[in-house]
Amino acid sequence: MRVSHLLKGDALRPVVLEREFNTRYWGRSVTLQAVRRWLRGEAIPSQEKLQVLADCLKVEPQVLRFGEAVSNSVQLHKQR
Repeated sequence: MRVSHLLKGDALRPVVLEREFNTRYWGRSVTLQAVRRWLRGEAIPSQEKLQVLADCLKVEPQVLRFGEAVSNSVQLHKQR
C-alpha cells in the first residue's frame, strides 16, 4: 500500500499523518516509524487501523488495501 499518491498534490508528511491518525484511533498509538513504513509500502496496517487511516485520508479502505485501479474495476463491475 502506498498512500502518498492519494493526496492529489498535497505533500503527505508522516508526522502529520501520525498525529491525525492517533487523534482518531481508539487503540494504542502508532509510532512515526510505523506511519513511515505504511507510506513507503513496507507495511500494511491491520484492518481496524486501515479503516481509521482511510477516514484520515478521505478514501475508501479498499483503495488503500488494493489500489485505485482495483477499486475502479469493482465499481464498474457493480454498475453492470
